[in-house]
Amino acid sequence: MSATFYRKAESVGIPLFIQLTDRHGRSIDLTGATNARVSLRAAGASGTPKVNGKPAAIADGIYSVPGQGSVTLSPVDGVIVWQPVAADIDEPGTFEGLVKVDFPSSMTLIAPDEGTFSLIVGGAF
Repeated sequence: MSATFYRKAESVGIPLFIQLTDRHGRSIDLTGATNARVSLRAAGASGTPKVNGKPAAIADGIYSVPGQGSVTLSPVDGVIVWQPVAADIDEPGTFEGLVKVDFPSSMTLIAPDEGTFSLIVGGAF
């Protein structure tokens, strides 16, 4: 996967639609998933993430997606919707993100091909 998203510092109201795919670009079917979480830390940093396991939604419904208009998504599309709050993106920089998705079988999807993304936060105007 490894999508890149762009936001301004402290900008809220526009969720990130994070497409989870395998290394061949196929959507990961999230049918039956029970939980999704997002973590975010400065690129190249280690230690405690800036955002640590914040809840995200498994897309299932009709959404207004920036640049695409109204889009209908279901768990088979493999999309996670995460709405950052101002404190999550309050400082400019490049961040690495990770999505974790839990399934009833006690399996957690966390493989880098399937759940990583980049977020570039620019300075607020």
